Amino acid sequence: MTQIIIKNVGPVRSVDMNLNHINLIIGAQSSGKSTIAKIISFCSWLEKECITNLSTIGFVTTEDFLNEIETFHSIKGYFKPDSYVRYESDSFFAEYDGPSDRISLRIKDLYAYLKPKIFYLPAERCISSIPGIERIELPENNLRNFIFDWISIRSHYETRMEIPWLRVNYYFDKSKGGDRVSSPGYDVPLSSASSGLKSTLPLMVLADYFLRWVYDHEENLSFEKRERNSKLRLKVFSDLVFRKLFGKDLQMLDQEGNASARMDEVQKRLEMRDPEVVRLNAEAMDQIQKLVTTQYSSLIIEEPEQNLFPSSQHDLVYDLIRMLKANDRKNHLTLTTHSPYILYAINNCVLGYLVRNQIPAEQLAQLKCRDSLIDPALVSVYQITTEGNLQKIQQEDGLIGKNYFDDTMKEIMDDFYSLIDYYND
Repeated sequence: MTQIIIKNVGPVRSVDMNLNHINLIIGAQSSGKSTIAKIISFCSWLEKECITNLSTIGFVTTEDFLNEIETFHSIKGYFKPDSYVRYESDSFFAEYDGPSDRISLRIKDLYAYLKPKIFYLPAERCISSIPGIERIELPENNLRNFIFDWISIRSHYETRMEIPWLRVNYYFDKSKGGDRVSSPGYDVPLSSASSGLKSTLPLMVLADYFLRWVYDHEENLSFEKRERNSKLRLKVFSDLVFRKLFGKDLQMLDQEGNASARMDEVQKRLEMRDPEVVRLNAEAMDQIQKLVTTQYSSLIIEEPEQNLFPSSQHDLVYDLIRMLKANDRKNHLTLTTHSPYILYAINNCVLGYLVRNQIPAEQLAQLKCRDSLIDPALVSVYQITTEGNLQKIQQEDGLIGKNYFDDTMKEIMDDFYSLIDYYND
């Protein structure tokens, strides 16, 4: 499990969390939800870049680190002299220590890494519906990255994608000007649709793409990615085949002038089906697969509830979790939200999992969340306070604590109960 610690960055004072398969952070506006999500996204990307490049890719000073994260995620001025960030997984370690002006990056275990697709979906996603968005110049940040990805990805959806709970279809039609929304009785550009559709359709299309489409289609690799993969393959065979057979990696053998002869020897033993070489080769090939091909997707989504009615917010969460579970990959989902309805929906999915063996089958079949039940061990729900401190709001069984819901409802109803005694029928 990956741990992330954040101290004194923007509105965030203290965060210490273990990233789960599903992570949900709720809090008031300007409390630091997006700051946490952006740092998670950046550190995950940094881990991927360092490992796939087999180096720390030039991040040798705190200035390099700050310039990259502050520019890409539009958080200039958030880092202060006492800011601190630590990110540690089984395969990678990164630490930014503001007080000592130090950055530490380290590949811990190359072979513990599984290559992900990482995608950050910003709250400003409605901008994707602006006609001619591809011709608008944007600064080099996460919003620009999202727009470029959207422009590329939407072209794969010329066949209509049905979203039943929204009662619409989405499709891309270049001859009609691009993004289209259709339903019985109308077929209009996305730019003419409601604000809820402008916010939600890009979210659903991109979720489908990253959780399904990329695994059903072969990836077209750039020259740069092919070069990276070649380096990784060579590294893996050097470590897992040559070092185990000869006690030396390829670099050491090359320095001795024996690399070519040893490579020929391994090839001949492989052709002769030497059991040891066949086994080591199979182990290396399996490890290469984990490092150079996408093993799972990690989606980080800001404010999924944007412009949606409460019942639609439930439906959105149910659909995202259903898509997350649709294959046997260990996909990750991180959500930031203002909405208690998003929490209610997550809670239903967890509760449904806990009672799935007790509830009658016919009753289970009628539940909206029936295809989205999720093991509470895979879900972490947090609240960030107005003081910028993160706290978990789940009980031991994984359900969101009753006190949290009671307190939320009490805040809403206090004024009502103060006034109702004065209401005269």
